[in-house]
Amino acid sequence: MNVASLTSAASQPATPPATIGDAAKTPQNVAHAVEVRDTFRDFVGETLFRQMLKSMRSTVNKPAYFHGGQAEEIFTSQLDEILAEQMAQTDGAGFADRMFQQAFPMHADVIREHATAGTAAGVGLNDLSTLPRR
Repeated sequence: MNVASLTSAASQPATPPATIGDAAKTPQNVAHAVEVRDTFRDFVGETLFRQMLKSMRSTVNKPAYFHGGQAEEIFTSQLDEILAEQMAQTDGAGFADRMFQQAFPMHADVIREHATAGTAAGVGLNDLSTLPRR
């Protein structure tokens, strides 16, 4: 191959798939988008609630009597971690979904298209267990 053929091949645009929407509707892309959304929800929710609990605990002074010392502090931090996970699972989607739409617009579009197509066909996002795993 010579330099002229390389430059002419690089200057020609590659042939795109039929449409971007068709490529986005594959089950693997939908499953990947849902996985990214769920991971994003968990991360944002846990981070927010963990920092909120940490702030709340820092405003309360240690009691003069009956403080468990370092063991109580370790237990409290582990309790806060579990509480943050539970709060993220129950309430994290409310505010994390808007952030997800801004951070990952293509994934949000794939999920939205699948949800609207699925509701028309009687299949929703809850039926993603039937999709093949990677």
